[in-house]
Amino acid sequence: QCVYYYFYEDEGILYHKSDSSYTSFRGSQANVDFPVAFNSLSLYVDEENNELYYGGSGYGAVKSRAKAGLYSLNPDGLGDKLIAEGDEVYIYDVVDGYIYYKANDPVNKGNTALYRVKPNGKFKKKLATGKYADYEHIGDGLICYSYSPEGSYRRGVYIMNIDGTTKKSLSKLKTCVNITVHDGWIYYLDKNKNLCRMKADGTNGTTLAKGTIEVYVVVGDWIYYGPYSCSRKMKLDGTNDTKL
Repeated sequence: QCVYYYFYEDEGILYHKSDSSYTSFRGSQANVDFPVAFNSLSLYVDEENNELYYGGSGYGAVKSRAKAGLYSLNPDGLGDKLIAEGDEVYIYDVVDGYIYYKANDPVNKGNTALYRVKPNGKFKKKLATGKYADYEHIGDGLICYSYSPEGSYRRGVYIMNIDGTTKKSLSKLKTCVNITVHDGWIYYLDKNKNLCRMKADGTNGTTLAKGTIEVYVVVGDWIYYGPYSCSRKMKLDGTNDTKL
């Protein structure tokens, strides 16, 4: 069993820990010649395929031709491979053989785009783009996200199929954050920090709990939530609200 982690203060050095020992993959303490600087904001461990994926910044690299982008790495810290170029890469998930990640959109300046690509670099596709985009749920055959449309500061909730087709606006909310999709329902916090939900097709929207809610998590048939920590719980439809 291994643990992979990074230290922000060490400028994104990636560490591998096994038992009581650890090895630095990057930085001045690393024992390998690394081709690209590790971006500490993005690290994904693909246990099924025995690979690490990370966002490389391209700065501070030993090799002069290093490029910023999405990289794969063997668990032993060797074998860096550039999968796809991109600035400010952040990896979300690996679903059905595709890596889903966001990066700066080189075509639409100022936008953040969501991409998917095979681990071998093939079939790369831009699925969506927008200013201040947050792609907050990928799974269940759906991608749920929010962003500010061009020329607007309003944020809305949008959904599309996991391959990027059939994009649909679900709500014209001014603010929507912390999106979770569970069993056909979309849960989110609105602009007033109320906990709400709606069906994946945009119908049956309702407010489950009012107040300054900062955190919540959906577990089984329950929602745990609160202003600073999960201090209350309720059923998925908002009933049986109980203090913990």
